[in-house]
Amino acid sequence: MSTRLRLALLAVALLAATATAPSAASAVTGFQVSPAGTYTATGTLSFSSSLGTATCDAILTATVASSWSATALATAGTLTGGRFTNCRGAVSAFALTGTSTAGYVSFAGTPSSPRSFTESFLGLTFTATTIFGACQYRGNQTATLDIVSGTTLTLGRSTLAKVGGAGACPASGTLSATFALSPRLAVTVLDTEPPTWQWTPASVVDFGVQAAGTTTTSTITFTNTTQLRTYTTIPPQGSVDDPVNFSFDAARLPNNLIILPGGSVSIDVSFTPPAGAPANTLEISGFGIHLRDDTGHVFTPSAILRGRTP
Repeated sequence: MSTRLRLALLAVALLAATATAPSAASAVTGFQVSPAGTYTATGTLSFSSSLGTATCDAILTATVASSWSATALATAGTLTGGRFTNCRGAVSAFALTGTSTAGYVSFAGTPSSPRSFTESFLGLTFTATTIFGACQYRGNQTATLDIVSGTTLTLGRSTLAKVGGAGACPASGTLSATFALSPRLAVTVLDTEPPTWQWTPASVVDFGVQAAGTTTTSTITFTNTTQLRTYTTIPPQGSVDDPVNFSFDAARLPNNLIILPGGSVSIDVSFTPPAGAPANTLEISGFGIHLRDDTGHVFTPSAILRGRTP
C-alpha cells in the first residue's frame, strides 16, 4: 500500500476517532409540561414520629412550571398550600407554613419511554398539633411523579427536623403519602444533548517498531462522557479494519455491556505483524466499539492503531 493511501486512511480514521455522533441523537436535558399552571393533589397524608403515626385527609395545591432543565434542583414548580381534615392518631391538626419550591432531582426511564421523575420540596415547613401543643417541622421532602399515568404523586418517607414547639415535641417526624393529581399532567422529555465519548490515553495507539512474528499489547480506555446517556454494546461489539496485523481482547467487550454516564471500559489491543511481513512498513487500522444508546441510536466510536516493521 502506498504511503499516500496510508496517510489518507489515517486521516479518515482520525476523524472517526474524534467526532461525536450525529446531532439528531441526544439525551435528556429537560422537560416540558402540559398544562402548566395550578394542580391539586388529593390523598391521605401520614406523619410518623415517636408519638406514633397520624393520618389526615389532604388536598394540596401547587403550581407546575411549563418547563425546566435536567439539572440539580432546577425549579419544577411550587407547593402553594394545603387543606387537612379528619386527622386521626397522634396529631389532631396539621397545617403547612408558607410555600415550598419543587427542585428537580432525577429521572427514570429513557427519552422514548419515560417512567417518572423525582423532585424535592425544599424547606417544606408544617405544624402538627399534638398532645404537647403545636410542633413545627422543616426539611426537604422528596416526591415522585408517575409520568406514565400523569396522575399519581408519591411523597417518599422523608424525615423532617423539629424547628419549633415545646421541648416535649418529637425531635423529628416522617411524612409519606400517595396523591391523585388533577388535572392529568403530560410530560414531554426534551432530548437535545449530543452523545460524546473519550479515548484514553489517546485516540491513537502507536505500537512503535515491532519485529515480524512477535506481538506487543497496549490498553485503551473508552469513557462515556455524557451526563445522562447510557451506551450498550451490540454485535459485533468490537472490530478492527486490519485483522491481519491488529487484534483486541474480545472478552473485554461482551454483548450487552452497559456503559453508564461517566463509566468506562478498558480493552487490550495488539499489533502482531505476521512472519514475512515487508520491512520498514507502516501498518494502520481503525478499532471500533459498536454501541446503541438508550434512545435507540447506533454508534461506532473508533480509535487508531498503528505500528511499523523494522
